Amino acid sequence: MISSRILPFGCILALAGILFSPSAPPPLPTGEFGISVGGNVETMDDLSGDNLNGGSTTASFDSPVGFNVGITYDQPILENSIPGGLSVRPGLVASRAGTSSFPRTIEGAGSGVLQNEEFSLWLIEVPVDFRYRLPVDVDPVSIYGLVGPQISVPRAENDFESTMEEVILSANFGAGVEVDLPANLTLMPELRYELGVTDAFQDDFTYRFRKFSVQDVPNTGAFNLRVHLTYDLL
Repeated sequence: MISSRILPFGCILALAGILFSPSAPPPLPTGEFGISVGGNVETMDDLSGDNLNGGSTTASFDSPVGFNVGITYDQPILENSIPGGLSVRPGLVASRAGTSSFPRTIEGAGSGVLQNEEFSLWLIEVPVDFRYRLPVDVDPVSIYGLVGPQISVPRAENDFESTMEEVILSANFGAGVEVDLPANLTLMPELRYELGVTDAFQDDFTYRFRKFSVQDVPNTGAFNLRVHLTYDLL
């Protein structure tokens, strides 16, 4: 009974000692909450494969133009440890990748279910950007580069998402500028490219009760022009 009472009290004392000890690491600086909006041009290759009932199938993506909106949180890290500035910026982005279509004429029995079909593709994206601010800047403007992974969950019209992988992994590369504004606001226009690391489509899938096998599975890819507006949580 005594030990059960002493244990919680001891944990509280230990936690207080860590928090108020002179050797305790300093707290991280506050970060910036942001919203973003932008446009994107998809660079996904065409999908080509075989209808397992005979014949071939091709989907043309034709670099469709879309848009994206999202929220982010930018947290500075390694303050005073390296020249310039380093931060990590996770986000949640909804991206409309545009409208894609199958050709009007498709060979093979059963391929008529795809003939002249169009679908709009959405991606729910979770990027984690590591931003490095260059140590050279001219107030109120500074330049930064970014790199980081991204997880995407595809959603499509007309049941077409059943042909795609449930999760797609990408790598982001880009650069942008920070422009300091009044009221603790910062404007950050940036150009970025999303390079698909894993396949976007399944090797074998069933669409409208017809089975297909993809020979050259395309990856996702997109150029993005994105503008962030952030607020410093001081």
